[in-house]
Amino acid sequence: MLQRAGGRLTYASAAFPSTVKPKNYRTEFRTRFSEALLAKRVLITEGRTEYDAIPAAARRLSELHSTECKTLECLGIAVFNAETDSQVAALGKYFTDLGKMVFAVFDMQTDDSRAAITTSVAHLFESPEKGLENLILKSTAEPALQRYAIAVVAAGDWPQHLAACAPTSTMPIVELRDALSQYFKWSKGSGSIADLLGQCSKQEMPPFIVATLTSIQSISEPPPTAAEASDDG
Repeated sequence: MLQRAGGRLTYASAAFPSTVKPKNYRTEFRTRFSEALLAKRVLITEGRTEYDAIPAAARRLSELHSTECKTLECLGIAVFNAETDSQVAALGKYFTDLGKMVFAVFDMQTDDSRAAITTSVAHLFESPEKGLENLILKSTAEPALQRYAIAVVAAGDWPQHLAACAPTSTMPIVELRDALSQYFKWSKGSGSIADLLGQCSKQEMPPFIVATLTSIQSISEPPPTAAEASDDG
């Protein structure tokens, strides 16, 4: 890895970290690893659900508010799936040591786990819930949950083994959340939560996700200072 800063050229070995098993690297991990090496900024997620959902939310916000919100791709951020929260700290240190600006989004942690991540990641965003599914079900606006669930049923994608709790337009919100909880567990890894966020308005999305993406953008592209704004004028 070559980097130039202030006219000074530096280099660092890009061998994959010791926490990554060679077998995993030889599979699809290699593609993600290479993409992260080429990016200036890296966002580490602890699992596949977050890996799909966070970029989907960013794309949706950019689609709805193009003058104020950018996709992670436009910010030069590569999203990296750590596959487990226990890998976030190690991978955060690895990418930080390579000179990357590193972000991490993860579930609520124990004190020890949080401390380990804090020492290796400059910009961390810890969910107030254990599990993204719980955050989505508790914090997404009710109309958005109902709209998504009804659409899944209408498309014929609701699984037969959950037919007894198939969402309807008159289903109480408590029952709807329970039905969606079962659906998300069944469809885990298929991008269902990303699909849900992709049809939300900004006001309907979980505040944690909106605030996280807003912070990531402001850190990646800081707004001009008063002096800079004055010079531009």
